Amino acid sequence: MLKESLQALPGVAGVDIDSELRNISTSYISDVIGPRNFIKVIEAYEFGHFMATIFPQEEELLPSAYVNNQQPITIFLLRLCLVRATGAAEQMEESKVELTYCVTGATGYIGSWLVKSLLQRGCRVHATVRNPAKCLHLLSLAGGDERLMLFKADLHQEGSFDEAVKGCDGVFHVAASMEFSVPEKENVGNYVRSRIVDPAIKGTLNLLNACLNAKSVKRVVLTSSISTMTAKDDAGNWLPIVDESCQTPIDRVWNTKTNGWVYVLAKLLTEDAAFQFAQEKGIDLVSIITTTVAGPFLTPMVPLSVQVLLSPITGDSRLSQILSAVHSRMGSVALVHIEDICSAHIFLMENARAEGRYICCTQSCVMSELVHHLAMEYPCSNVQRLLKQEHGSVPSEISSRKLRDLGFTYKYGVPDIIKHTINYHEARKQRSGTEQI
Repeated sequence: MLKESLQALPGVAGVDIDSELRNISTSYISDVIGPRNFIKVIEAYEFGHFMATIFPQEEELLPSAYVNNQQPITIFLLRLCLVRATGAAEQMEESKVELTYCVTGATGYIGSWLVKSLLQRGCRVHATVRNPAKCLHLLSLAGGDERLMLFKADLHQEGSFDEAVKGCDGVFHVAASMEFSVPEKENVGNYVRSRIVDPAIKGTLNLLNACLNAKSVKRVVLTSSISTMTAKDDAGNWLPIVDESCQTPIDRVWNTKTNGWVYVLAKLLTEDAAFQFAQEKGIDLVSIITTTVAGPFLTPMVPLSVQVLLSPITGDSRLSQILSAVHSRMGSVALVHIEDICSAHIFLMENARAEGRYICCTQSCVMSELVHHLAMEYPCSNVQRLLKQEHGSVPSEISSRKLRDLGFTYKYGVPDIIKHTINYHEARKQRSGTEQI
């Protein structure tokens, strides 16, 4: 019926329709253009307006190699082929097997939002938490009642991740030790190594072993931190660009013991051990380096990164010192929206070309720029006072070029991040009946 209808159209006489359709790669077209772009083409054809109403609208979606120097009827047949490819792709999409991912540290800022993002994409999620009874609010997320399972797991307990990882296509390892300092001791090095670093490494290797034994895990995405990076060269000079190669030397962390050095050391040594183990065992491991994450949140408490970002507004001296320390160490403050950092996690999980480490940063800005953005959204006395101060620093651009070159795009800029963070923080305080920022 379809073939007869085509042959009845003007200009089709003498054209071998079957041959034309066979010469067009439907798999190529469906892969490049996608399965949903031509639904309206099918609908228009059914109503007899295919030629008149659809061709001009869809011209830009056609590969130029097929359009340039081709007879109109050939282009018409290409479009017909696209309709057929669309139908086949739709059927394939409907029959696609549901993916299952494990998320460790699901009660944290990134972990909880990542669970939400995966559920929104229709995935099944195995979320690991220390105490499932205190995390039932995660089940209230859209799709949580049907596609979310909570597993009790502890990085310090060998084998505790086996059940959570079983049957998963991929694992997002977000959980991490949050020790930033240690009590004053005579042999602080041995204490940090035995009480913090070694358990952190052992926990991550326990998880990777579980992935290895599960047989189903195709990739592990490890959440790292910008705290593991440096903006200075060996001579102490500022680097104009900070990329994935600018990792802080471990001996520098041991020798200087700057603010938060215990956390940095544990992150560096754990990531090194993870990559070495993955290489030896044939595990596909990718690391994502998070910058200062902000925006809305699902956690009961305000995330530390949000508190630090808003410290110029709140006037909290302890948190302001942390922000200043980040700025002094990196030459600028790098920001990323919570939705973007979670989308980047999923992007790196799914992109076959992803390998190694990736910095995830929407933009970096010096302190004066950051304070200006805060003042524009929330003009208060604390911020106004900071605007009058000099914030001399050599800016270093924290570059996310490697991630962008892979094809990732950011949805939110710095003004959006600041606005969403402040608005959500204020709304949450109002709902709880506490004072505003």
